Amino acid sequence: MLFGTQNNQQKDNLDNKNSKIWRTVIETTLDVYYDTIKVSNAKSMQLKEGIDKAGFYFLTLAAGYDVEIIKVFQVLDNGILVVERGQQGTSPCIWPAGTLIESRIAARTIDDLRLDANSILAANKGVVLAPNGDIITKSL
Repeated sequence: MLFGTQNNQQKDNLDNKNSKIWRTVIETTLDVYYDTIKVSNAKSMQLKEGIDKAGFYFLTLAAGYDVEIIKVFQVLDNGILVVERGQQGTSPCIWPAGTLIESRIAARTIDDLRLDANSILAANKGVVLAPNGDIITKSL
């Protein structure tokens, strides 16, 4: 298998209706300086509503051990994603047509989701902080 390419059977498996992960392949080669990515129109439209509400998605381009995280902040017509390259400590790379692009939970996203005990206490009077730092729900 060539770097970043997939055979037709593997590509067909990307459209598995039971999968909760958004994934597809890029349709054209992506140079390090490009800030748009071409994917199928149907797949790009799946991102559009979320971007309209939340403002952006982080997606991952990957082939083997090579990974680049991108920030998609706009979906144009005909499957064009407008992106910021090299996010969360990754570097822009050259990606050939057929490279996998998908939504993954990145390490920084997990860090962003970690709960701060003081924020929880300020937002919810029904909890207390134990001496060891555990959060305890008060009995009502």
